Amino acid sequence: MVNHDKWNAYDVARIRLLTKISEYDHLIDLEQSASVPNAAKIAALESEQSALIDQSDLLSPEPHFIEIGDPDDSIEPLPIFVTRRLP
Repeated sequence: MVNHDKWNAYDVARIRLLTKISEYDHLIDLEQSASVPNAAKIAALESEQSALIDQSDLLSPEPHFIEIGDPDDSIEPLPIFVTRRLP
């Protein structure tokens, strides 16, 4: 396999992994918004999603997802730009 082909295969695998993570996010949201949410099902979905996120983090130098409450992660504030309308 040529190096170019390896990177193409990597990109496809990474996109599929991120798509699967998004699917789990959607399933979790659906279950949480149900009239009677199933806590066990939500926990199972979150666990499976977390495993995929861990795999995703291994594939990139920087994690794409920040787990709330993780003391190792920090969220940098975005810069604020102020614009002024001219009269």
